[in-house]
Amino acid sequence: MSNRQFELFNQENSAQIIPFPSERLIGKARHVVEVIMSKKSTAAANSYWQTSVLKHFIARLEALGFSKSRIDNEVHRFHDAVCRELVRRGWFHSDKNQNGSDGVA
Repeated sequence: MSNRQFELFNQENSAQIIPFPSERLIGKARHVVEVIMSKKSTAAANSYWQTSVLKHFIARLEALGFSKSRIDNEVHRFHDAVCRELVRRGWFHSDKNQNGSDGVA
């Protein structure tokens, strides 16, 4: 192997990965909202959000090597996009549940 090939693995030459802005994943946010709105109960909608949406979203960002703080930031931005779509459709309300956290999404 030539030294040139080893340069590919040199951390000094690595690029920064920038994810597509989570708040602009409008198609994904709309799909999530469609599924949430189709659920028969708030518990089912929350379960979908936690087990399907967040689990896969976080796993994708972890696989790309993002830090926990960056992942948290991207999750928050996507959450905001989903909430905006829920509001746009007139479905979302910001009532707090018993433990003080927001409901679905």
